[in-house]
Amino acid sequence: MKNVTLQTRSLFISAGHSDTDPGATGNGFTEADVVLEFRDMLGDALRRRGIVFDKDGTPGCNLPLRDAVGAAKTHDIAVEFHCNAFSNPAASGVETLSERQHYPLGESICNAIAGVLGSTTGVRKVKTADSIHALPSSAMVAG
Repeated sequence: MKNVTLQTRSLFISAGHSDTDPGATGNGFTEADVVLEFRDMLGDALRRRGIVFDKDGTPGCNLPLRDAVGAAKTHDIAVEFHCNAFSNPAASGVETLSERQHYPLGESICNAIAGVLGSTTGVRKVKTADSIHALPSSAMVAG
C-alpha cells in the first residue's frame, strides 16, 4: 500500500506582476512575463504531486492586485514570485521575504529554487518582514 500524506495547510501561489504592472524589465522581458510562466509551471508541478492550491489567475493571466491580496489572506501559506533587476549583469541569486515565524519555510524555498535554477551564487538573502504589516503572504520569493 502506498503511503499517503494528508495536506493540512491551504496554499496560494501568486505571480507578483501582470500586464497592468509589468514590474522590472530587461533583455526584452518583463518581470510579469517571467513570474507568470514560473507560477504556471509551479502550478503544474504541484498538481502532478497531488498538492491542492489556489492561484491568482489563469495560465498566463494574473488577477488584479486587490483581488490577489484578498485571496492570499484566506490561505495558510501564500507564495508570491518576483524577479529583481539590477544594472550589474553579475548580480544573481535568490532571495525570500517572510514573516519571522515562516523564516524556515522561506529559507527552504530559497534553497530549492537556487538548486533548481543552478544558481552559482545560491541564496542571496533570506529576510524577515515582521515590520511590514501590509504583506498578506507568508513567504514571497524573488529570484
